[in-house]
Amino acid sequence: MRGKRVWRRSRGDLVTGGFGDRQSDALLEPMDRLFKDWRTQLERWPVEIERDREIRFQAGDAGALPLLADWLGQWRSSQDGATARLLLSTRALVDGNQYRYGRLVGPWVEHLAANLAEPVTTVVVSKKGTVEIAPLEAGAAATHLNELMHLWADGMTRPLPFALETALKWLFENQSMPEAADAKARAKYEGDAFSVGEMQQSASLQRVYPSFTALASSGEFAELAKRVLEPLIAAVVRKKSSRAAAAGADA
Repeated sequence: MRGKRVWRRSRGDLVTGGFGDRQSDALLEPMDRLFKDWRTQLERWPVEIERDREIRFQAGDAGALPLLADWLGQWRSSQDGATARLLLSTRALVDGNQYRYGRLVGPWVEHLAANLAEPVTTVVVSKKGTVEIAPLEAGAAATHLNELMHLWADGMTRPLPFALETALKWLFENQSMPEAADAKARAKYEGDAFSVGEMQQSASLQRVYPSFTALASSGEFAELAKRVLEPLIAAVVRKKSSRAAAAGADA
């Protein structure tokens, strides 16, 4: 620990003395947890699979949609032969008792591609929280990926009425208190006295959908929220000791 402090001070990152020591401890604590969680997952999936695997997927309407082709790495397996991808994230995936589902969209798309050939578990370890995405049957993975590719193609022709964090907020509020879902989502989108809205952080959203009413009035926003995000939310493994899975998006 002392060596790490000296190194950070030599770069000018920390003040000197006791205040610097406390600042260093605060910075290093999340990394210690990340390394501990990473070692735990390496023990759970001890067999390294060195070769990357090629992914090729053609969505329906082959003439209208491009072939999805890529390579995926970070493969491992357990002693009983189950397959997983073990990923590191520099971003916190848990905030208090809430999963940050918006930060799982990228790993989710890769998870779908990984499950096209066989059931694969995806584990994402971050400096604040570890998230596991359950394996899928190949047919289910193909169905979800096909849906996302069609939505992507649609989004290339027009601005879809969709805002990620607002959609997550609406989904979870709609499950627990449907009568308040629109009001909560409006605050998430437009902001309030306590927080900056998602729209205010995006010039494109401000231009095309300058209010939550503009975003949601056609009804397509709610439909897209369900189509895009419900499969992801359903696939995240719920931890019995945590309320994060049921808590929803970051409030």
